[in-house]
Amino acid sequence: MTHSRSDEIKRILERKSDAYAEFLSATLLLKKALEAEEMAAVNRLIERRAGLIGEVDGLDREIVRCRKAGPHDQTGETVQRTAAVSADLGEKLRQILSANRDCDAVAADRLSLLRKELLSISEKEEGLHGYIRHAEQTPKFLNVRT
Repeated sequence: MTHSRSDEIKRILERKSDAYAEFLSATLLLKKALEAEEMAAVNRLIERRAGLIGEVDGLDREIVRCRKAGPHDQTGETVQRTAAVSADLGEKLRQILSANRDCDAVAADRLSLLRKELLSISEKEEGLHGYIRHAEQTPKFLNVRT
């Protein structure tokens, strides 16, 4: 009975490893989509990552449930198999964090460029203020009553 509980925890950890691998893949694709400014893909990938986070949370709850159910086999073989899966999870998590930092950097760069463009428009008076100055009256297409 204890052996099956250990096998169940190992299976859950393997499923978690698969979810991490898919999350890493989605994060790498997200970086490419951000660089290419493909916003539909960005939104889809962000939603996919949110779903995977929920999946990992569920797997973590399953592990806690298994551990609370009673003792599990802690023989050398079981510990080694679980340690190997845990090491794999740790490596994937490091890769995910690195890829996520890359995504943050791409998004921050894009935000900086957008701010500069907006400032440039404002300074050149190409925005609303520039339009109003060149007209003798209030622009007709703006609703000034609200």
